[in-house]
Amino acid sequence: MNATGVKVCAVCGVIFQLLATLFFVAGTMPIELCFSGFCASDDVDSSDVTFGSDEIDGSAAAMIAFFLSIIALILAIVALVFVFKGNFVKAFKIFGVAMIPNVLVYIYMIPYEIDVGGFDYEVSPGYGLGGGMNTAAFFNFLFGLIFAKKVAANPPVGAPPVAETIA
Repeated sequence: MNATGVKVCAVCGVIFQLLATLFFVAGTMPIELCFSGFCASDDVDSSDVTFGSDEIDGSAAAMIAFFLSIIALILAIVALVFVFKGNFVKAFKIFGVAMIPNVLVYIYMIPYEIDVGGFDYEVSPGYGLGGGMNTAAFFNFLFGLIFAKKVAANPPVGAPPVAETIA
């Protein structure tokens, strides 16, 4: 694998993580609303689940997932900078760290209860488009990590030596 593959993974990872982050504020999320064993499915604005609205209480897990998605996005941008600077050792490490908040983003799907007119409803957010974008970002981070390790171990011919080694 050459440096071009790492660059493609880094750019795609940033784009997909950005889309996953935007999902929490500007998308629709499938939810399942249950009361006394009866359930109904619907699509609601993601921002209503993340931050709450007049009709629905926000999910603390979705709010945490939103901030984790921002952290993963920032780390992906840092990895992208290192990739384009040619420092594949640091890019390798940052890709690995970025995968942690990326995976934790899925906590937004934890069901939570809301009180509407004295009745308790269970709300279960679904996977949706944002989850798909987050999964795509994860695989780009994973392949970027693998490819960066290979490029760092075998730098291109004529490349200046890297003082750091991969542990």
